[in-house]
Amino acid sequence: MGRPHVNLQLTSIISGKYIACRKLGEGGCGVIYEVALIESPHRRFACKAEDMDSGREEEILKMEAKVMKRINDAKSVHCPQWIESGKFDNYNFLIMTLLGPSVSDLRKIIPTQKFTLFTVIVIAVQALDSLREVHNAGYIHRDVKPSNYAIGETGTPKEKLIYILDFGLARSYRKVTKDGKVILRNPRRTAQFRGTNRYCSINAHAREEQGRQDDLWSLFYMLVEMLIGSLPWKNMTDHASTEREKTEKEPELLEQTPKEFELYLTHIKQLSYGITPDYTLLRNIFFQVFKKNNFNFSMKLDWEKTGEHGKLYNWNTCSLPRVTTKDTTVVTLEQLLKMPKNLVEITEDMAMKTQDREWYATNSSQDDTIETTKEESQRNMPETAEDSPGQNKSYEKKQNITPRYQSAEKEAKYKPAQVIPLKYEKQERSTEFKSAGSKDKSKEEKKKSPSGHKKSSLIKKSTGKGSASKASPGQRRSHLQVRRGVLSNNNQTINGKQYH
Repeated sequence: MGRPHVNLQLTSIISGKYIACRKLGEGGCGVIYEVALIESPHRRFACKAEDMDSGREEEILKMEAKVMKRINDAKSVHCPQWIESGKFDNYNFLIMTLLGPSVSDLRKIIPTQKFTLFTVIVIAVQALDSLREVHNAGYIHRDVKPSNYAIGETGTPKEKLIYILDFGLARSYRKVTKDGKVILRNPRRTAQFRGTNRYCSINAHAREEQGRQDDLWSLFYMLVEMLIGSLPWKNMTDHASTEREKTEKEPELLEQTPKEFELYLTHIKQLSYGITPDYTLLRNIFFQVFKKNNFNFSMKLDWEKTGEHGKLYNWNTCSLPRVTTKDTTVVTLEQLLKMPKNLVEITEDMAMKTQDREWYATNSSQDDTIETTKEESQRNMPETAEDSPGQNKSYEKKQNITPRYQSAEKEAKYKPAQVIPLKYEKQERSTEFKSAGSKDKSKEEKKKSPSGHKKSSLIKKSTGKGSASKASPGQRRSHLQVRRGVLSNNNQTINGKQYH
């Protein structure tokens, strides 16, 4: 389904309170307008409008409003303020805080498409804090990318503040039991693609249930792009090719970034659906870069008038929003970043440690066929450009896929004897494959194992360049290499394409 056609006329009255002033932008599922409060024209807001005739946007806006209100209730710093939402004429609408340009728009104005390292680190800390707010509210964003982050009003102190936007693809990962306890929601065996091809995690490509770690993977790709100017898979639309590039190009990307970025990857590779990220550790990793480069809070961000690229920005252009009355609330970088006075230097061993895993079982109500709730199916999105989050059309058809997780009984007996990057969750949720000869091969491999440990067949079967036995000292395998070994050895094919 293509983009919805929203043709809201300027000067239109919305909900009897607001008047549309000008169009600010257009995304994959709606149009954003600047609106003024009729009773106080100097008060301006952003209005997201979507056509009800498309048959799916109502659910998207309902989800977006629900998530925003939940995050606002926790006194969020990085989420726009929800004002109101509802229906008028043939549109659904959502009124929220009017912000400045997106981080994506700010970067594209720079000829090199690169931010300075100082600006990237400031964005990194605030973006990480914003994801922590979303996760603490019980949601996974599932579409982290530069166009879903924006700065505050330009020309005010709030232009230093980074906001997270667009919760239309968010999904709750917690639920409340009958006795009132909040527990981890059981992951589905398979899930439809949610996100944007360029920034999504390998789990998203593999159609696995996304967790908090997947948002952090998207943040990594976003930060690398802002720092080096472009990602190698920028123009790719095929999931298999993009997935392969994200793995093969990882060492190359790390060579172009501060070594602390490797510590960031080290930590998120230990995470799985049931493990809470150590946000404080990740913040400290970014602060190490800050301190190492002698950055200070008086420095200017690239888009500020006296910043590195300040002269490139013309704040009078209509593509970069301005308001009649500006919020002049004093906001400093020191207040926003909350850098600890005594920084602890993060080592590789520290980055590899994780918090206790929350117990969960695979969603037993879901069979080997892709199943989605009505709410999920209402939010299917076409794969489009960066600014349009989507779902690859080739994944829309239901596919029969061999189950890859253990039963709840087996998982309950699992005792993590050691931490292995991203094999961790695979080991706890693996099962005996139904392909011919798989059990016999597993037994033979166990006999050949020099150690007495019984390792999962998923880990033992991983061969090739990604094999642990062939990895050079100090070299880390990406989680795709583990997963690719799983898929290829079990001949799993999606839409006629075999992952290998």
